[in-house]
Amino acid sequence: MRARSAVATLAALGVVLAGCGDDEPTTAPTTADADPTTTAATDAPATGGTATAPTTAGPAAQEPLALRLTEVATVDAPSALRQRPGTDELWVAERSGSVRLLDDDEVLDISGDVGEIEGERGLLGLEFSAAGDRLYLGFTEANGDVRLDEWAVGADGGVDEGSRRTLADVEHRDFANHNGGNVVRGPDDALYFGVGDGGSADDPQGNAQNPDVQLGKLLRVDADSGDVTTHAIGLRNPWRFSFDRENGDLWLADVGQNMWEEVDHVPFADLEGANFGWDRFEGTHRFEGQGDLDAVVPVFELSHDDGDCSITGGYRYRGTAIPALVGHYVFGDYCGGQVRVLAVDDGGTVAEVGPFDLPVPQLVSFAEDLGGELYALSLEGGIFRIDAG
Repeated sequence: MRARSAVATLAALGVVLAGCGDDEPTTAPTTADADPTTTAATDAPATGGTATAPTTAGPAAQEPLALRLTEVATVDAPSALRQRPGTDELWVAERSGSVRLLDDDEVLDISGDVGEIEGERGLLGLEFSAAGDRLYLGFTEANGDVRLDEWAVGADGGVDEGSRRTLADVEHRDFANHNGGNVVRGPDDALYFGVGDGGSADDPQGNAQNPDVQLGKLLRVDADSGDVTTHAIGLRNPWRFSFDRENGDLWLADVGQNMWEEVDHVPFADLEGANFGWDRFEGTHRFEGQGDLDAVVPVFELSHDDGDCSITGGYRYRGTAIPALVGHYVFGDYCGGQVRVLAVDDGGTVAEVGPFDLPVPQLVSFAEDLGGELYALSLEGGIFRIDAG
């Protein structure tokens, strides 16, 4: 981490802007024989991006990338997708509160707990234990609180509803936006649960920088002991984040306020105690307050000027089906509705590769199967696998 000031940060980063925005919306691959529904532009060169050092423009693309999207399923407003370890099953969470196997039966329904969907609320996150015998869901309750619950899963994939227990429950009742809700199993096998700053705009309650509340935080949840600790602070709405399966680094996309979206990269060893800067900074730009802040500096940011408004974080690609994509970070934006790609060098410096023609309307989430292949989810219902073009 480095201290950030309004002037020093802007001068040091030398960012190349792309586009981003305001308030956000709310492995065995399956159907291998599905027909591709969308093709992407080929021979896309590196076109720049943002860098964490003032003297570099970022890594150059090693070879042209050709990508396409293959629609593998259509469900009702998908919000998250995971492959259950030890199986070829892809489980999908629907925002309304249903969990189902892809193209198959419903396995759990918590719509009664979620209640009426308002603002950005709903069933927002899904994860499994390493053994695949426990299911974790991040969701908002009918009263607005952000919750993380656990269920036991049998060898046959059946969910034991009587085993349910609550691991985290964060009061969030004043506003219907900035809930977070993403849950990811980390390199240490703990659960990492993202919680937004409480909503409205401008963090009016000052939650993100307040260490005494769990709003605007990344929580670490030990499912075995039940311990919940604040692991990192200074987040606006950590809607989607992931850990690099090769080295454990965190890649987090924090949704911006009026002008800037950001991508953050933090080595796992540096994550505990990290401050992501909100609401003192929006992206690399001063938002409120004065003075320096020992905060994570984004490696990439998007301006709302180009139609983006709510960044959707993804994954560094570690699969085998697309060799030219290995090590690149795949992400997008809910409003921009395009899958985007960042080349990443050994030092973490990034440069955008593309543009591609990979439209996903209402791009709400990405997913990674056990083989490292990636999927993009549209809140309109489509689930797309990212394939070589």
